[in-house]
Amino acid sequence: LVWQAKHRGRTAFLGQEEDWRTDGRLAVAEELAKHGHDVQHIRSDGSCEPHVLGMPTPDFLVQEEARLRKLHAQRRAGELGRIEKSAVDRSTEAVARALATEKVQFDIAAELRDAENQ
Repeated sequence: LVWQAKHRGRTAFLGQEEDWRTDGRLAVAEELAKHGHDVQHIRSDGSCEPHVLGMPTPDFLVQEEARLRKLHAQRRAGELGRIEKSAVDRSTEAVARALATEKVQFDIAAELRDAENQ
């Protein structure tokens, strides 16, 4: 991310939440600001808010980071194996059987017209 901002100039990151303080963009903004980048948060009204370094990290981000570190350690230790698909599931017969199964068709427009709320 730092490379992207350094070599390509202005960069925008979109998040799931309107408020950047409750989104993963907080972690990105903190990391960029630590490396000396000017970080501006664009509000829904179009105005910009400068990022203040040292914002507390929300619990959900701390927990997610801990979960990912644990998974990484398990993979390195060989405790977490990769899911292996059976050759039977990938066989020509299995593929042909899946393709030959009759598909259920829906009239989406009729479903939406009949819905009580959309």
